Amino acid sequence: MSYKKFKIISIFLCFVSIMVFHGCTLPGDNNNPTGNTNTNGGYTGGGTTGGGYTGGGNTGGGYTGGGITGPAPININGNWQGTFNETSTNDPDHPQLASGTLGITFYQSNNNITATCQWEAVNVRNRGVFNSNSGTVSGNNVTWINGGVVNDNGSWPVTDQGNGIVNGNTITGTFETIITRNGVAYRTDGTFTINKGITGGGTITGSFMIYTDPNIFKSAVVSLGTGTLIDFEDAPAASGNTTAGAPVFNSAYYAYKGLTFSNPQGYPLYIAPGGLFWNTSKSLSVGNFPFDPQQIYYQHDNLIITFNTAVKAVGLDVIDSMKPTFQFKDPNGNIIATANLSGEYTQYRAFMGIVSTGAPIKEINIIDEPPSDGDDVDYDNIVFYK
Repeated sequence: MSYKKFKIISIFLCFVSIMVFHGCTLPGDNNNPTGNTNTNGGYTGGGTTGGGYTGGGNTGGGYTGGGITGPAPININGNWQGTFNETSTNDPDHPQLASGTLGITFYQSNNNITATCQWEAVNVRNRGVFNSNSGTVSGNNVTWINGGVVNDNGSWPVTDQGNGIVNGNTITGTFETIITRNGVAYRTDGTFTINKGITGGGTITGSFMIYTDPNIFKSAVVSLGTGTLIDFEDAPAASGNTTAGAPVFNSAYYAYKGLTFSNPQGYPLYIAPGGLFWNTSKSLSVGNFPFDPQQIYYQHDNLIITFNTAVKAVGLDVIDSMKPTFQFKDPNGNIIATANLSGEYTQYRAFMGIVSTGAPIKEINIIDEPPSDGDDVDYDNIVFYK
């Protein structure tokens, strides 16, 4: 083909492309900058405003109207909590399939989401926190991809992909994780079910997230500012590992800081000294101390913590027991969440924390079951955020 023919054909194709792109039909219309091209059928009429970003683009037929995503995406923004179960793996160092608790906080903008996932396996004692790179909501379908580190006898990089179906206040779905250990990638698959703000009675009162790792809890409350810490270090304590002759703790001792304590059975409260083999710092005890040679009280170590003003988040240490059940209640006495401990984060100490973005927390009811089992419980380092 000659250069002259090539040039003519190129000009012709370019002209046709321009015509199609602007929706033009007549050469005369294209020469009118306020006619069909720029005004009526261009940027304003059928372009940016009329049929573009506003008319048929992001507003008219785009994000809202139905162009890009169709109907407005379902709203999953907030905290979700539930369980997961691994179903298969090809990892030779992972012989036991894990199961445990899963918490996800979704951050949503239109049909785009990011997610922070916290999971903790109760049967193999590992845990991880993943932050998503990207995700989408399309109709009732949710997908996201996470990256993070899993603590499984070492810190190993992991990518995680989740796919779920939203049904009201429940998301069920599947996930796959790729863990890279010593340069080799292994895949594990599983299922999950998470709920948004489901309370012990099954009534939705808001969104919340339960934490059993104090470090993850600290990261979660950064945006809430400085918390109020009750560590009992200034309270009168026993002189040794027994309540015999020890001063009874005034349950309203810290009322000026925003909370009071009580035992529903009416047992006295004491402060155990720090420096004991099971107690590194002062802690609150209901009746006898753990390992107290003098056992004169029944082992109802139930504790009620009441806040003067309802709070957004609270965390505390539980000493020498994994048995207590925690009920977090709103100012009307409704249960926001019910939770249990999952394991010690250091010797003799476990952690329980909650962040509630819905109903505020007015009271914590800690139920130690079964009673009279000889397993005393202490409490320490109560921190709360208003």
